[in-house]
Amino acid sequence: MGQFLRVQRSRSSPIETGLASSLGRRRTPGLRREEVAVLAGVGSSWYTWLEQGRDINISEPVARSIGTALRLDDCEFNYFYRLLGFSTRLREARVLDDFGRPHLGQVVDEWLPCPALILDTLWNILEVNISTRLVFGLPEHERNLLVCLFTSDLIRSRSRDFDYMATVAVAKFRADTV
Repeated sequence: MGQFLRVQRSRSSPIETGLASSLGRRRTPGLRREEVAVLAGVGSSWYTWLEQGRDINISEPVARSIGTALRLDDCEFNYFYRLLGFSTRLREARVLDDFGRPHLGQVVDEWLPCPALILDTLWNILEVNISTRLVFGLPEHERNLLVCLFTSDLIRSRSRDFDYMATVAVAKFRADTV
């Protein structure tokens, strides 16, 4: 488990995850443990214990948050879930059906031609329709709305008052994560 998490951390940079890079040289390639913990919404000590292989309990939503923070692809997610003893079908069912309804992708597509998206509590994009991507300029590869907001020049250029929008978005994100 520890080796897998360390390798995944080393593949991501703070800049591509939307974290401000610190001044000076980094001794750690990729993300630090503390940065993964922040992105996943868990305590840094707890994440360190997970990476060290200590006997701790981890829920499926927390595992999903860690996997999303590490930007795991489907194969890596499945491997991570197997390491934790979770069924990969559990992840697929949760991602597609968090609210006990059929396929969230169908739900957002029913809103067409209006923009629609579904976020989790950390503002990870679970589903988004094409209108949302076109109207707001959401990059195809980005999986977190807050990261998109602060890293996309296209989103910034399409906003009449970006500073106000950013202030409101951060306030709403804080309210969602409390």
